[in-house]
Amino acid sequence: MPTANKTSHNTSSTSNDTTQMLRQVIDLPKLQPYYHSNLPERVPLVVEKNQYVLAKSSLKKFDQPVVFLDRAGIVAQNTKAYLVITKLDIDAQTKKATVEFTYPIEGIDGQVSLSNSQGKWEVVKSSIQEQ
Repeated sequence: MPTANKTSHNTSSTSNDTTQMLRQVIDLPKLQPYYHSNLPERVPLVVEKNQYVLAKSSLKKFDQPVVFLDRAGIVAQNTKAYLVITKLDIDAQTKKATVEFTYPIEGIDGQVSLSNSQGKWEVVKSSIQEQ
């Protein structure tokens, strides 16, 4: 069965979708207590660039631009607090998506189910588990 309508990575046609979904993830109410934005080493928010998060975007968190670093940059800068998107599946046919993430410094994993209505991605369901 063809899988042309499903993708596990960014493409130029989904970069706006990816940015919207990433915004929904970083703003999840359940995730906020884990950021500890009162600690200077936790601001700005760092997101790991990988096969799911390829390009920088204009996202902001804690009134500062989100910083996007690849794994080598995270290691080189000795960054301890960073968010990693570990899965991003978009089904263009059903207009649904699943995003999985981890925030290693807090030992948590999360999953977000999203739905696209009129070009806008909204959270349908989310969960966070401690590792």
